[in-house]
Amino acid sequence: MILQKNKITSLPALTGFIFLSFILISTFTYQLNADQWFNHYEKAMKAFTEKNWNQTISNLTEAIREKQEPKINCKTWGVRFVDYLPYYYMGTSYFYLGNYEQAKFYFNKSLEYGEIKKKENLLLDLNQKLELCKTKLSPTPIETPPTEITQPETKDSSTAAQISQYIAEGDKFKSIGDFPSARKEYSKAKNLIELSKEKTNLLVDITQKLAETSKTEKLLQAEDLLKQNRFDEAITTIQTVLKDNRADTKARLLLKQAQLARDRFQKTPPQSPSTATATTPTDTGGQNSINILLVEGSQLLKQENWETAKDKFAAALQLNPNLPNALLALYTIANHYLNSGIKSYFNGDLPLAEESLDKVLDILGINPLSSQNNKTVINTYLFKAVILLEKHFLGTAAHGNEMQEARDFISKIYTLDPDFQPPKQYFSPRISYFLERTYFLERK
Repeated sequence: MILQKNKITSLPALTGFIFLSFILISTFTYQLNADQWFNHYEKAMKAFTEKNWNQTISNLTEAIREKQEPKINCKTWGVRFVDYLPYYYMGTSYFYLGNYEQAKFYFNKSLEYGEIKKKENLLLDLNQKLELCKTKLSPTPIETPPTEITQPETKDSSTAAQISQYIAEGDKFKSIGDFPSARKEYSKAKNLIELSKEKTNLLVDITQKLAETSKTEKLLQAEDLLKQNRFDEAITTIQTVLKDNRADTKARLLLKQAQLARDRFQKTPPQSPSTATATTPTDTGGQNSINILLVEGSQLLKQENWETAKDKFAAALQLNPNLPNALLALYTIANHYLNSGIKSYFNGDLPLAEESLDKVLDILGINPLSSQNNKTVINTYLFKAVILLEKHFLGTAAHGNEMQEARDFISKIYTLDPDFQPPKQYFSPRISYFLERTYFLERK
């Protein structure tokens, strides 16, 4: 009888447990499905940036199978959002593979859903490529004697097609880094637009493309000059870019790197003959090893193989601590990891953000990157402190010392820059309060 009573009284609890289990399983299944389409889409975007069109198509096909409808600012998991535009990227991949029929199909599919219209630059690119697809797919016209009625229409149509073709060719050359050829094609398109009777928005777009191509070409020239230790020429080239746009982030960063490399190079004391004899091997084996490491590191850097490139430059600096090119390369790698860390933080991925920032701190152990008010060092310390605080507040701290470690990093910032003011508006109220409180204490 007692047993029967226990069964009766435990029935509501059992029912509640089953219901809760059903909710948890349903939620987990939903999250798993969300992760599946996003995993495929993320792989597709990586392949797209690497211009691996077939792999992009394969991954996008899987993503579309899980999630058909495009969406701008689409939630993936946590607080992470992406622009989910699979049909646009599918069409673009087929376009560069020369399959204009499939490209046209997916471009039209993207337009049908309408989300692409919220992205003006992508919409413009889609329309240009779609126009070129139609031109490529149209049958070769039969030659007929020109008449007064058909001639103007044919001329206008062929001019528009030619403009689109020049722009597409320019985009193609730009994507493979052939900027002189890209500028040549863009200039052809611009000339045709200016000669046409109807001025279109394409003139503004093509002017921007020319400016962007010219800027990128100049910055690449500056990077080559830096590798040759021609610092003043590199700085002059970068300044021509900043003359057109003083707010250009990439140019400003490269200028800072160039000035830092020049300062380090100039501060390196010249070796006396006796010192040189004592430190330089007569068979130049050490210098040969350095040269090999620098060449290998530069190649890896171009391939964006950041970690292996860092190891090569670090090994070169162990043989000779005064190598401006190696120091500059480490500065570039550090900034890459810093930017990745900040992006991961704002995407809600704290582990990935901390991993990236720890890599910057590792590089700082090899190359201090100039200890006087260096923005890379300051931002690294700031976001490392913020992540430690986030872990403390979220209860995911590993050893309980995160709060003190965060204070230590903030103190280091004020040692570098006593006038530093924390950007509290970017962080949560608790983080902002901590930064403000630390700021008050450091200023006392």
